[in-house]
Amino acid sequence: TMTDAFPLGLLCCLVLSVLWQPTLATRDFEIRWREINCSVIDPATAEAFTCDIVEMPKRQGNFLNTLLRLRRAVHRMWVELSVGQLLNRRERFVQQLLRIRVDGCHLIGFRSKNRILNAVLKKLLQSGNYPDACPLLANVNYTSTHFALNPDHFPAYMPDMRFNTKLVFQLGRNVTLIRASVDAEVMRRP
Repeated sequence: TMTDAFPLGLLCCLVLSVLWQPTLATRDFEIRWREINCSVIDPATAEAFTCDIVEMPKRQGNFLNTLLRLRRAVHRMWVELSVGQLLNRRERFVQQLLRIRVDGCHLIGFRSKNRILNAVLKKLLQSGNYPDACPLLANVNYTSTHFALNPDHFPAYMPDMRFNTKLVFQLGRNVTLIRASVDAEVMRRP
């Protein structure tokens, strides 16, 4: 009948929209932070750079918090980002997936051809109190809070895997300010 056709047509439209828009499909995986290491390389410029993984109650995932405090203002900065899949846990062998170097003073306006990178960068900048452009000021606590990777920003299917992301903030080609390395894992939801 006509009244039965409407709900059936609506259901078909919804199913087709999910099939044609894989970003709307429910992800059967989550991405968890496993290990993080942050370090100050230039203590004359950076006073502190700390980071920690905070577990949510009842196995609901985790997130990162970071803090950066400078001793003096930074007027120019480059960020090197590399992402690699960990193929061997013991030897930490990495198959490189992505490597870029960008102007750290213009991260807010940065756009990559990689939509995953754009989504992650946007989420990172939203989680913090970073300025729109340089200078980064001395004696200011620049923080990121509750930063987590949203599975909806990744392809609908991701294999179980561990990956490592390295961030290196540089004042010049040979002057490294701070460095971070973080391992994360893609895992099936229970």
